[in-house]
Amino acid sequence: TGTLQNGICHGQGKMIFNNGEIYIGAWMNNKFHGHGQKYNTDGTSWTGEWRDGAPYNGNGTLRTANGSVVTGKWRNGNKTLF
Repeated sequence: TGTLQNGICHGQGKMIFNNGEIYIGAWMNNKFHGHGQKYNTDGTSWTGEWRDGAPYNGNGTLRTANGSVVTGKWRNGNKTLF
């Protein structure tokens, strides 16, 4: 569900993929872009900023399948010390 522009996801929306993964958040040109949450079938999730379909630098929260939560600043997919 969400906003379509010229037949593609653009704006706020929710997508449930065929493999069971779920993304809720901002879209641009059919890619995750802006703030959003992605829930994976292995029990992990990522909440934070996305650019061009991938997690982006900035604040975010990773939840692992075993219940661990890592929140903070991220750069290139890794948590930074600052």
